[in-house]
Amino acid sequence: MFLSHIDNVNPGDRLGKPLYDENGRLLISSGYAMSDAVVQRLRGLGYQQIYLDDHLTGKVKPDTIISEASRIQIIKKLREINAVFKGNEVIHSLDPRRIRREVYSSKKLHKVLHMKEFRRLAGQLLDDLSESRAGFFTHNPMRATENDPYEHAVDVAVLSLLISQKLSMEWEDMLSIGTAALLHDVGKTILLEAFSARDTIPEEKRAAALRDHPVFSMLMVKNADPASFKEQITIEEHHERLDGSGYPAKIRGGDNHPAEHPKRGQRWIYRFARIVAVADEYDNLVNGRNDYERVTPDIALAKLIKRSGVLWNSHVIRALVETVQPYATTTPVVVRRSEKEQLVGFSGVVVQTNTNHPLRPTVLFLKDSKGKEVKPTKVEMTDDRLLRLQIAV
Repeated sequence: MFLSHIDNVNPGDRLGKPLYDENGRLLISSGYAMSDAVVQRLRGLGYQQIYLDDHLTGKVKPDTIISEASRIQIIKKLREINAVFKGNEVIHSLDPRRIRREVYSSKKLHKVLHMKEFRRLAGQLLDDLSESRAGFFTHNPMRATENDPYEHAVDVAVLSLLISQKLSMEWEDMLSIGTAALLHDVGKTILLEAFSARDTIPEEKRAAALRDHPVFSMLMVKNADPASFKEQITIEEHHERLDGSGYPAKIRGGDNHPAEHPKRGQRWIYRFARIVAVADEYDNLVNGRNDYERVTPDIALAKLIKRSGVLWNSHVIRALVETVQPYATTTPVVVRRSEKEQLVGFSGVVVQTNTNHPLRPTVLFLKDSKGKEVKPTKVEMTDDRLLRLQIAV
């Protein structure tokens, strides 16, 4: 199995991993022979990448760190929250003050946003990570546009939990972090629905509403459970930055370890929010969200490392680097630099990740530097200190 850009899918190619619709129902099963009509439909749904199967990479499987059942359950719950405000006149006004009052006073929200349920789902994610023994994160490349806000929430929660484990956070703290990560953008998702319903929106009005989305999300959680203080402050501050350039309150500071409590009188960015902030930014980068240019995982890491200690908590960034696998199994790659000069320009598929040296995976080479097919050869790149791979999706 290998990952392919939707534009490179040809009629007759066989789907490697099943696709599901926005309600968790099977859309296309694995092994299905693709056609131009199906590819066009997937492109219309917003899919940019899918998994394909062939006789050379059939035994290579993508890394699975959480169950499909967990992902579907969470997406369903988040959709129910968004449905409460669909077509709401106040939300469509994009007036921040009115929206604050609306989301904090909504009685309908009580029927779908239950903090105990989301804490249970966060615990379920932790159980999934334990069962899969996943010590690393690989992002989910198969996202339909319609599902993106919900898939984003799941992936930010998973990455936040893995970072928290690397930082040796307490179990109860991880539950709070995971719960907050699942709900960090519920206030933004209701805005996206309002944006899509209007033909034109003045940029200043759109930007003002988006700047307040952490507050909207926090108020929705506060409405559901006034005692959920840790989740509320984590959500409200997940867009704050160490240098004070973030929003909504421009809070600065907090480069100490997130497990450490601040001293009396210190007002830094909340320690859990520093974790969710990094996970959120990484997922935005690798998926091209929020008007970002979509970049590969290795480039996303480099961007975050560059601003470590300036925008991002340096302890969290170190944990992120130890957590993320830039080259997940099934990822197509090209060798751009190597101690083995004869391999430069060769392309293939990652068949095994490398926990100790994430930038040096095992690759199944399929084509030479001129694009000509070669005898499939598996090469372990652990000792190649000059190795630089380029993701070729």
